Amino acid sequence: DMLDRKVSGLFNAVQETFKSIKNPDDLEKINGMLRDAGYEGATYSALSHAAANHKAPKGVLTAFVAKANAILSWP
Repeated sequence: DMLDRKVSGLFNAVQETFKSIKNPDDLEKINGMLRDAGYEGATYSALSHAAANHKAPKGVLTAFVAKANAILSWP
């Protein structure tokens, strides 16, 4: 019961704070709330951040999906 109350309280506080966010910098409020509750989040390196935000040249994804679909549809 105590854990449920704590998690529910944190969830509700984060949800209310999220409603008032106006720009990405305001997300630090939520990050602080989560840190105070003991949640550190995922660890990202510069390499994983760069890979996640890399923009593939236009057309590469389309060509890949078309080829993958062709392979999957082969009898």
